[in-house]
This record gives sequence, structure tokens and C-alpha cells, in this order.
Amino acid sequence: LDQVDWGVTGVGSSASFAAALTASAADMNLNFVAGYDGGTDVMRALQQGEIDAALYTGSTSRPFIEDGRTQPLLQYTDTAVSWLGSDVPLTEETDTFQGYQNLNLSRIISAPPEVEDSVAETLRTTLWSALQSDEFEEWAEGAERSLANRAEGEEAAEVVDSAFEIA
Repeated sequence: LDQVDWGVTGVGSSASFAAALTASAADMNLNFVAGYDGGTDVMRALQQGEIDAALYTGSTSRPFIEDGRTQPLLQYTDTAVSWLGSDVPLTEETDTFQGYQNLNLSRIISAPPEVEDSVAETLRTTLWSALQSDEFEEWAEGAERSLANRAEGEEAAEVVDSAFEIA
């Protein structure tokens, strides 16, 4: 392709950041197609041929992949997603995308900067407790969601920082 039309909800999103790094590493001429209401709308656009590529979470992509409406090409994860099978390589299994598994930021829960320290600490400990609960871990296993990047505080900040270390 002379140019790859890459669908995103908005330029500046984590998906657009990953797309820009991917396109640069693969020497692609990237054209962002933005303005979709969400990841599912991007996946529909991919299915219908409006765009050439998209990068979204497994939960968003899975229905489109499992019924053959889209084709997975690469996994931005530390460990293989079981439902994808062994045909879709991890970034670490490629020559071009070494280190790109760090782009699997999933979601970062944040609060505004003016939140009082005591309130932020209460939110942080409550959320972390919920993320460590047996119920959450059972749900994640049943939904085939990786908890490999689950982190709090400074460790979570290091996960985010690692995504910016990809050159």
C-alpha cells in the first residue's frame, strides 16, 4: 500500500500512539482515520474495508476475529492470548517490533491532579484491593484477560514510562 489507513477513536489515544510507532518501525506511510465513537466502531470500519488496520484490546477485537470478519496480525502482549492460537506472533517473536509488548498498557486509572492526597490514597488502596480480589481474578480468568500488567502507584508509572522507551 502507498499508505495505510489506520483507524483510531482519536489522534493522541494510546491506540494512535502504538500505531505511529508500529508504522515507523515497519516503514509505513500512516494515515490516521479518526473520529470513531469507540473501538467497536473502529473494528466495524476495518471489517467493512473503510480502513486497513486497527489496534484494539482483545475484548473489543475478539468477536470480529473469532467469526472471521477481521484477521489478527500481531500480539502486543507479554504472553500469547490463548484464543488466538499459535499463528499470531508476539512482538518479541519478530525482528521489527522488539519491545513493543510494552505498548500493551490496557487501561490506566487516574484522578485529576487537584485530588487531595488522602482521597487519592483511599481510591488507590480501594481499587488495588478490588483488583487483587479472588472475584476479580476469577472474572479475568473466565474472560481470558491477562493480569500481567496489573500494577499500582510507582510500578504503574514505570509501566507507562516503559512504553515511551521504545525507539
